[in-house]
Amino acid sequence: MSIGRERLGRLLSNLVADSASTREEAAETVSDWADSHDTYSDFEARILVRSLALVAAFEESVVAREAELNALSDLFSPTSMAVDDVAPALNIPERNLGPSEREYIKGLHDLLDG
Repeated sequence: MSIGRERLGRLLSNLVADSASTREEAAETVSDWADSHDTYSDFEARILVRSLALVAAFEESVVAREAELNALSDLFSPTSMAVDDVAPALNIPERNLGPSEREYIKGLHDLLDG
């Protein structure tokens, strides 16, 4: 399946929007669509995973970052992606993360170690 270039472009644009609520909503959309089997092509999933990892690493809004890390963990697949795809998120200092965010990061580590 595929969400198409237009939807992918809109999602990417919203993930880097000025508004924290827009970034949060975009991440939640990624998660919602990830729940539908085979929504994203491999290309789309990898671009979104890399984008989510990068924006989460620099996110100032705790609420938006949690949504980004949730979407990242929903979409990440160790069979078609690598540690480099999620490295920015894995390098977020633990002291900057809340309990649920730490769980998302731990889940990524578990998938990579699996």
